[in-house]
Amino acid sequence: MDINMLFLLIGGILALIAAFGLFMKQAGTVRKKNTITALSLFPLSWVFSVLGYFLVGFAISYGYHFFSSGEALNADQGYQSLRFFFLSSLACLIPAIISGSLAERATLKGQIITSTILVALIYPLLEGTVWGNLVWLNGRTGILKEWFNLPGFHDLGGAVILNLFAGFVALGGVLVLGPRLERYIKGKVQESTPSSPVLVGIGNWITALCLIGIVFARFSGDMNKATALAPMNVLLGIAGGTIAQFVLLKEEWHIRQGAVLAGAISVLGGADAFHPLFALVAGFIGGVIFLFANRWTVHKLKLDDVCGAWPLHGLVGAWGGIATGIGGYSFLGGLGGVNILSQLIGTLIATILGLGFGLMLFFLVSLATGLRIKHEAEKLGMDLSVLKIALPEEMKKKQG
Repeated sequence: MDINMLFLLIGGILALIAAFGLFMKQAGTVRKKNTITALSLFPLSWVFSVLGYFLVGFAISYGYHFFSSGEALNADQGYQSLRFFFLSSLACLIPAIISGSLAERATLKGQIITSTILVALIYPLLEGTVWGNLVWLNGRTGILKEWFNLPGFHDLGGAVILNLFAGFVALGGVLVLGPRLERYIKGKVQESTPSSPVLVGIGNWITALCLIGIVFARFSGDMNKATALAPMNVLLGIAGGTIAQFVLLKEEWHIRQGAVLAGAISVLGGADAFHPLFALVAGFIGGVIFLFANRWTVHKLKLDDVCGAWPLHGLVGAWGGIATGIGGYSFLGGLGGVNILSQLIGTLIATILGLGFGLMLFFLVSLATGLRIKHEAEKLGMDLSVLKIALPEEMKKKQG
């Protein structure tokens, strides 16, 4: 096994752990009556997303399929199979991000259908043009070159094509689904008690730390471009986000922990081009953006985004795409190879695709199969009403 395959293997494992971290965060954010449902979504969304990516998505992005003989699939020691393992694990972050926004009120069936379609058919269109073989955005005949005569869009670790995209798809789902029952009464926010603030903090930290290794695994296949600055910069982005959580102390502790992950997302796109000091500043700015945007989303826009996926992954992901076009310039200590206009255009296109497909997909699924659970089930909690699992105190009530 060569070094490329080793990093793909490690990166794929870290990506799965990162996805589990997001579901752990969701389980800690929801109320106790929905905790088990939140955790049960991890295996359900993972298996259907992997199947969709295996059957269709990987072929769309990279032009390689697995409907060949075993001998053909084992070429180069099965390198493409291990590449699939890493990239499909990354793709599983998309349903992990989106489900956090729709928690406590979206049907399991609706979430599985939407996540499978996204990972199999829609996400690969964006992934393929930045990381793969598609050329509609990057490439000689792509939009950036043909229409604007600009260099390609740069996104090393998925700040835009993964985080921003998933965050804006989640926004579409929140708009279609509406808020939880009694979340807003006469225009005022009704606070809900998280089942485990500690679990929220652990989930944020697990996901953020996994991104340090994931971003380096992205060099697999072209290790000549690898730079140890990438994992270092993600680490410093996390440090910046950690500092930022003290800017808005009036937010509860478990909400402020999202600034840690925001710091990492801010640096993902340009981790291989930033000076470490810029990575620290970018992470701090990303953390501040999340804290204020999350409060604005809940209290001003009245959008019930349970885990804050849109402000955290969507808006901070947009900052990560733009920051790549700023911090990569040599006059700021960057390594070059980026263009601010390319980053702005690419970020805008990904935003339109994410929100547009999110609204359309969730609306169609809502019409076809129903996206929201019944009000009685929502009041009772999905653990009991959907999974038929009762909490100990509920069992005592029944026995009484």
